[in-house]
Amino acid sequence: MSIMSFTTNCLSMLWLQPTKSLLFKGVLLLTVFLILNSCNKDPEDIGNTLTPSQDLLYSNATDTVAILAHSMLSDSILTGYASPVLAGSYMDPVFGRTTAGFVTEYELASLSPAFGPGATPDSLILSLAYYGYYGDTNTLQTMRVFEISDALVADTSYYSYSPVPHYDTPLAVKTFKPRPTDSVYVDAVKKAAFLRLNLSEINPSLGVKILNASADDLNSNDNFAKYFKGLYVTADAQTYGGAILYFNVLSSLSRLTLYYHNDTTDSLKVVMLAQASTTTRFTVFDHHNYDYASQELRQQVIYGDTTLGQQTTYVQTMGGISTKIRLPNIAKWKNAAKTAINEAVLMMPCDAANGFPQVADLNLGRLASDGTYLSWGNDASGNPIYFLTGTYISASNEYGFRITKHVQDLVLGRIQDNGLVLTAAGPANKANRVVIHGPQRADKPMRLRVTYSYVP
Repeated sequence: MSIMSFTTNCLSMLWLQPTKSLLFKGVLLLTVFLILNSCNKDPEDIGNTLTPSQDLLYSNATDTVAILAHSMLSDSILTGYASPVLAGSYMDPVFGRTTAGFVTEYELASLSPAFGPGATPDSLILSLAYYGYYGDTNTLQTMRVFEISDALVADTSYYSYSPVPHYDTPLAVKTFKPRPTDSVYVDAVKKAAFLRLNLSEINPSLGVKILNASADDLNSNDNFAKYFKGLYVTADAQTYGGAILYFNVLSSLSRLTLYYHNDTTDSLKVVMLAQASTTTRFTVFDHHNYDYASQELRQQVIYGDTTLGQQTTYVQTMGGISTKIRLPNIAKWKNAAKTAINEAVLMMPCDAANGFPQVADLNLGRLASDGTYLSWGNDASGNPIYFLTGTYISASNEYGFRITKHVQDLVLGRIQDNGLVLTAAGPANKANRVVIHGPQRADKPMRLRVTYSYVP
């Protein structure tokens, strides 16, 4: 029964009671009138008259916030002591040609080896344990190994563009089809996949050099590093296909082994290793100025046509390409209303992988007015305030970031919109890349969904 029906029935019964009080009947009529009048109010409006209009709180949501985005060349990245190291070359239909190589020292596994009289090298074998790959391993690769000519310096910052002084004549040149997932049998024992390069087949000079080392050169690894400064492993640039190969030079399978004999004994060897904390190493990358990239990428990244970023943007590891994002209209919200940002989520759909796996995780950094990166900061528990995710969502082929506090700070004028920079996680030890939809793309554009409350 409705309130109105119930009230009507009660009124009828009370009105018919044998009472002579007109005052009672008047009060009764006024009460019923007030009850019926309140029943006509929208439940959401009840209590509004108790709150001043300027203090009413409204909520809304929008995903049409203006976004400006464009891609640019990344700053060079630190690659010293990165693990794994990368070597190889591949041709990408969008990003063009990339070549990677690495430099590393080697230490004696046992100090002061005694080579004996008449020591003569038989072979010098470089073994590199595979850690993974990116690209097409069905394409032939050509690797070259050189002895470096300048000593590496511990605690020095080595970057992706750092020069690699080395002797001109290679120690090895090997053309092969990579097998990064195939096991290898060594003395009838199954081992994980590794690459084997003979550094004495075309140029035995390094093997001879090691056997001619003095006792002082061999009594400490500091002295040995001054005598034999290390190796540079790189690849010939690919014209099609190809892959960037990942190597774990710290694996027990990775080593430099000199096999030799002397006047009295055959089948001798000395082992040299890369050590995690004491062996200096770094990786270098060459994107060939993106001369072989798509015209759309070159026009945006090399020639600076930032308007193209509204349709397509790019992110690449290996010190390649990053994307800058701005929210030019957010700051204007503070002039329209008192606004509280409940949630702001930036979603970035991307093109299909097409044989080039997407970047597993993206990073989003904030820029200062001078272009330097700023920390997002942590809460009292040490967790990032902004709750950024950036992990690839395979089900929807996109990435997402929650940037609620950043948007709120823009609304309140606490910070300037100098932009956000989108980069790939693992830039020194991965070769992935991704093509991201711009904010004006017709199909699944980049978008910022904001849920907010405001007082008009």
